[in-house]
Amino acid sequence: MTIRIGVNGHDPVLYFLSTLGILEEDLDRIGETVEWVPYAPGPRAPWLLGTELDFVGCGQTPMLRAHAEGLDTVYVASSPNRPLQGALVVADAGPIRTVADLRGARVAFPAPAWPAQLVAGALDQAGLTIADVTVVQPDGDEDLQALLRGELEAATLLGPRLIEAEETGRIRHLVPTDSAVCNRHLFTTTREFALRQQDALSLILTAMEKANLWVKEDFARAAAHRAQEQRYEAPKWGGSPRTWEAILRRMPWQIAPIDSAFIDEQDRHAQLLHTGGLLDAVGSARERFIPELIWVVRDAVAAAHGEASVPAQSEPLATGMV
Repeated sequence: MTIRIGVNGHDPVLYFLSTLGILEEDLDRIGETVEWVPYAPGPRAPWLLGTELDFVGCGQTPMLRAHAEGLDTVYVASSPNRPLQGALVVADAGPIRTVADLRGARVAFPAPAWPAQLVAGALDQAGLTIADVTVVQPDGDEDLQALLRGELEAATLLGPRLIEAEETGRIRHLVPTDSAVCNRHLFTTTREFALRQQDALSLILTAMEKANLWVKEDFARAAAHRAQEQRYEAPKWGGSPRTWEAILRRMPWQIAPIDSAFIDEQDRHAQLLHTGGLLDAVGSARERFIPELIWVVRDAVAAAHGEASVPAQSEPLATGMV
């Protein structure tokens, strides 16, 4: 069987894994192969599962949209929280001093993606909703300049673009990112794959953790590797070896299990996005959570580190499990 894994320039772990040859060797031991399937970055990843892909990484918000449409894509694992990878920023010399000042303001963020949850969470803490601001779709390199010219009051910036903005000395983080929402990169598959292909799923997760260890071993090497990439629409993220190294050092390079508290936060943010008019319906993250996958993830991470695994289950996951 060939396992199809989605990869693009926005998914750091699967990107690095796709270039290192680690998973190919591991899957060969169980008679499986891998096909790395490029796809355009954006909110569509969960919709490719079961047709074009078997496993993929995605942001938190695309999963909420998938729930709303009834897709049976389940939570497998994630990165740990990455509060320094993205931020809601304002011009330091501008009029916005608190989140409450954003009422009626122009705020740039991609509505289908995780920054929408950052903005919604920050606004909720100030008693506001998305409907209280003017949503502006981001324009890549232009957002920072628009912010500094006063054409925007606030914007969300991610990755190397955030580093570059901070280095101007002219922007300010409006709130600590993790005070409004966590920022995990998620890994998802269909319920059928999670329950029936556990050997392959375990090897994928172990290989992902090995890729994390490769990055942490030499951040400068990993940054140079990433900055020169031309495939997977990677250049859209911009960045130089220097700024990529800075952002890679900010990120937690580890595979983490999905916990119940995160699922609760996902369901709460689905309601916030729905109230703000950015989500047409609200589905259930809880229904796509398989608690027993926590053991699978922990075992896979332990294997990558050459450690003894946690106590294993006596039986495979039940196929009818919700």
